[in-house]
Amino acid sequence: MAFKTVDTLAIAVDEMARVALKKLLFCDDTTKPVEITEARALALLGPTIGVPLHGQARLNVGLTASHAAHCGYIDSAQELQYSFYPSQPIYALTANDYLYQNEDELVLCIDSLARVLSRGCVDTGEAGEYASRIILLCAMNKTVHDLKTLDKARDGTDNKAPDGMDIDSPPDDMKTLDKAPKTSNKAPNIPDSRPVELKEFPGAIPVARFLETLTGISANTLPLGSIASEQKKRLLEEGMMHWNHFIQCTKTPTTESLMEGLHRGVAMQCQHSQKAFDQVLTIYLKERSRDFLEPKNISFCGVQVKNVPHDTAAQIYQSLMTPENAGIDIPNVNPYLALFFDLKYSPQIDKQAQAGDPENRVKTYQLPAQGEPDVRQASLVFYGLDAFNFLSPKLKQALRKLINIKVDLLLRHADVLG
Repeated sequence: MAFKTVDTLAIAVDEMARVALKKLLFCDDTTKPVEITEARALALLGPTIGVPLHGQARLNVGLTASHAAHCGYIDSAQELQYSFYPSQPIYALTANDYLYQNEDELVLCIDSLARVLSRGCVDTGEAGEYASRIILLCAMNKTVHDLKTLDKARDGTDNKAPDGMDIDSPPDDMKTLDKAPKTSNKAPNIPDSRPVELKEFPGAIPVARFLETLTGISANTLPLGSIASEQKKRLLEEGMMHWNHFIQCTKTPTTESLMEGLHRGVAMQCQHSQKAFDQVLTIYLKERSRDFLEPKNISFCGVQVKNVPHDTAAQIYQSLMTPENAGIDIPNVNPYLALFFDLKYSPQIDKQAQAGDPENRVKTYQLPAQGEPDVRQASLVFYGLDAFNFLSPKLKQALRKLINIKVDLLLRHADVLG
């Protein structure tokens, strides 16, 4: 009976995800190739990384009418409406799944985003932030997929429950944050069931696995800065992440908002006035003997993004990327993670090392230190897009176009020029 209940929930989630994808794409049959228009591109990126819709009057109307966007407010003086995508996990689930399974469509979405941004007032810094969110989400999606693949390899392709349904069990190093039943990711053996895997909400993933995806290097061998050995062990062995989309955060993150983000599967895009970090991802330090979540175990991964072609003196930012400087109140005994993305600049010596063997690449991720060492801070630096080895060449090429956008003045004044 328990298995039937769990699989009924899994089927319900899968059906909602399929309906959600049809709504996002405004398409009745999503099993066939779909043309990625600008509206569809923003509809797929909107629920996942968030997209800029101010100043896009035509797109605002189309996205609200046909692509599941919400109307934020109406400017009666200008006769304009402004749309947005709120935090909706089911839309994030289906958009992430579609973009992960169809990398060519993700590339087209990034190209469309670059064109849209070139028509607005977005500077290179904001373009870098959009690119960094795409990179982080790609890393999360790949980590989730890799863990599922490992799960199947350990348990075999057919793990039958007593009542004949396919049930997968999680790998030992991927304990969920609660004791909820593990849903099947295959359709149960019932009439009219699809012979494909069900779409399901991802579970929590270990911080160590996330870092290994980002770098392609074992987390234990990464140069994590000044963090003390015991704090490093706790971060890598107990640290868990659970998010699949970003939302705009209008205030400095707190323990409460980080906990809420953990429950909703949300990462935070910080406001421009936020010190130290551009994005904040919740980390929960899971005590294996505990079955419930406690605020005392909350921590975070903070990401600082720079998108300039010259040396930004990364060592300065190392000393600034602290919870105290950011105003984020977490228990002072908890380790935290600080990542510095320098998307355009890469020292010549690092360029050569990145193209070499993994042993030489390890040193390229070491963030230069400045000031008093913080024994709680694990830190890494990523110089240029080539530092993200898990990204394919065509994804890197699309991201380079995005971070190098130029504002098209003719398109911005098309209505005036005629």
